[in-house]
Amino acid sequence: MLNKLALIFLIVSIIGFCISRFFPQKGKNAKEIPKTEWLKMSKTPIVGKTFTNQRILLDGYSYNNCRFTNVTLVYNGTAPFDLANNTFDGLLLVSSDGPEIMAIIITMKELGLLRPDLKIIKSDSK
Repeated sequence: MLNKLALIFLIVSIIGFCISRFFPQKGKNAKEIPKTEWLKMSKTPIVGKTFTNQRILLDGYSYNNCRFTNVTLVYNGTAPFDLANNTFDGLLLVSSDGPEIMAIIITMKELGLLRPDLKIIKSDSK
């Protein structure tokens, strides 16, 4: 089940990347990242840590052998990420500050591609 969650987040990140390439945001903070740069972006490794009752930013991080309890996973589509060999306990929430990413997450939930107990929260629910 956890490997499926990691796969789903990988799919979401790929879809988010594709959407951002074809429908770039027009805001002052938006910047387009060429595919070659995206693939080369380094990720900060986080290994063996425990996170409880926290918002966990996924963008630009590689989480390996970590334990997550009652957390909100936040993915904004600004950088790739990795989730490998982690344990998720308790309530799991997913959020994004990017409307494109939120649309993908909501669509995947409605299609039954995400855990039924997964809660989606809007970015203003920080």
